[in-house]
Amino acid sequence: MRRSSPASRRAGSQSFEGARHRFTTSQATAQGLQALALQQRATLFMVLHGALSVLLARHGNSEDVVIGTPVANRTQKELEGLIGFFVNTLVLRTRYAGEQSFVALLEQVKEVNLAAQAHQDVAFDQVVERLRPQRSAQHTPLFQIMFNMDTNTDASAASVALAIHQAVTRKSAWLAARGVEGDWPVSGLPDLIHLDNAKEFRGRALKRGAAEYGVSLVHRPVATPHYGGHIERLIGTMMGAVHLLPGTTFSNVAERGAYDPEKHAAMTLDELEKWLTLQIVGRYHAEVHGSLLLPPVAAWGDAIAARREPLRFPRDDAQFLYDFLPFEERSIRRDGVRLFGLRYWDDVLSSWAGRLDRRLRVKYDPSDLSSVFVEGPDGEHWPVRFADLRRPRIALGEHRMGLSALRERGVRLIDEQLIFDTVEARRELIETATAATKSARRHAARRNSALSATAVNQKAGPSDRQGGVAAEENMPEELPLLSIEEWS
Repeated sequence: MRRSSPASRRAGSQSFEGARHRFTTSQATAQGLQALALQQRATLFMVLHGALSVLLARHGNSEDVVIGTPVANRTQKELEGLIGFFVNTLVLRTRYAGEQSFVALLEQVKEVNLAAQAHQDVAFDQVVERLRPQRSAQHTPLFQIMFNMDTNTDASAASVALAIHQAVTRKSAWLAARGVEGDWPVSGLPDLIHLDNAKEFRGRALKRGAAEYGVSLVHRPVATPHYGGHIERLIGTMMGAVHLLPGTTFSNVAERGAYDPEKHAAMTLDELEKWLTLQIVGRYHAEVHGSLLLPPVAAWGDAIAARREPLRFPRDDAQFLYDFLPFEERSIRRDGVRLFGLRYWDDVLSSWAGRLDRRLRVKYDPSDLSSVFVEGPDGEHWPVRFADLRRPRIALGEHRMGLSALRERGVRLIDEQLIFDTVEARRELIETATAATKSARRHAARRNSALSATAVNQKAGPSDRQGGVAAEENMPEELPLLSIEEWS
């Protein structure tokens, strides 16, 4: 859909500049959307697609609404084992009349989505070539709005931070700590990082950290399904080896057959990490690469020798990680600092409480909320722990599930003690049910991750005191089922 506003409002060429607006739905709204999808035999994606179409039709003053959406495009079994980037872009077109009911529109949306999915192997480029729309430098062809539903709730900005930290820093000490003999020379600050368009790659912390260290972020352009295949090639190489391990889930249900992955699984996460490290250091780096025609470790050495300038490294590894962690801005009060409704304290906060005319950045690791890192006015990061040191470590996911459980019970006035009591009660229930269901085992893994104290929270900061930690304003925020971001 093209907006009906005057053409003079458009720039002479596409700039890709815009803004982001975040908001969250209420628990009742999220549950209502899911109930509607179930009642109408539709998916949640279809319901949200219909709602977006109504919004665009009304604000764009047009009955004809066209949006794009990405699709995996691995419908044939023969493609599932291949390494490569097969993602395609589907064009979804709906017609909305003002007097039309939403249920009637939803029926149309269902038909449009099912038809598009049935023809997802037709490349977007071929559709454009066949339809031959009038082209303009002001906008992309066929559609100007992309809609995608990200169901991967485990991905986080903290995972991105840890991945970048691992890629940049020297790995000799890391290898020694895991008892791996060998060399992993790949390190140093990159000039640029290629990224997909997932929400964790659009975060404030990543953008700020990259700018701090002079790293350019290059996101996958919209409607370019063949861009970035080199990333999937590397992932496919590793996954091909992983599928040989006992407990593999294989690439699909048909290939798995009657094999029971949980029954045959034998490795812990730490053991799997060491196995992957050995696979990279002892095998992948040493074998002749099909495209490079020499081992990757040799290719790295040749590339470094040919550089005119030496590799750049962060001045401080811990500081480098802090610069990429997700953060919130909070006021420092006399009783400490609050984040997610939890109170943190350390003596270092005394000198700032009530004396600063601005908020400070409070950085955190979602897998362990027992410590946060307050960025002082001078840029130094100070680890701050729970004000009550008796509090157990909890993950952000546990915290959110605890709040959700309390609200489902009708509890409105929620204090910190009630949150921890609920988390502890849920842990006991999950411990009992761990052997019974997959869902319970996933929750147990989340809990164990928090209890294991992440590496970042074990690192010593400018202060070695056993004081408190930092976090958000008074009450815990509403944490619904759906988190939505608007892009423009």
